[in-house]
Amino acid sequence: MMRIRKEIFPMLSQDQLPTAEIVKCYIDSNYRRLGIGTILFNQALRFCNDVGYEKVYLHTHLFLPGAIPFWKAKGFEERLAEDNPVWNTVHMDRKM
Repeated sequence: MMRIRKEIFPMLSQDQLPTAEIVKCYIDSNYRRLGIGTILFNQALRFCNDVGYEKVYLHTHLFLPGAIPFWKAKGFEERLAEDNPVWNTVHMDRKM
């Protein structure tokens, strides 16, 4: 099980719940808005629940079209938006 490393993101590691990380989730632009991402996410969520994770973490970037609204619609909340002009990384999580 993943634990968010306190030395890297101290503001994200306060509850130390068993946490899964979604690392990549891309849908070809020709197949977006067909529910494929939701199906994949729901399958991942079932796995996380089955093995005992209590939280799911991910990071995304402002330049990825539709990423923030998609994850917010799945119950994720923004925890940290990095002030980096290149990556514009947004850290998000949700409890199971």
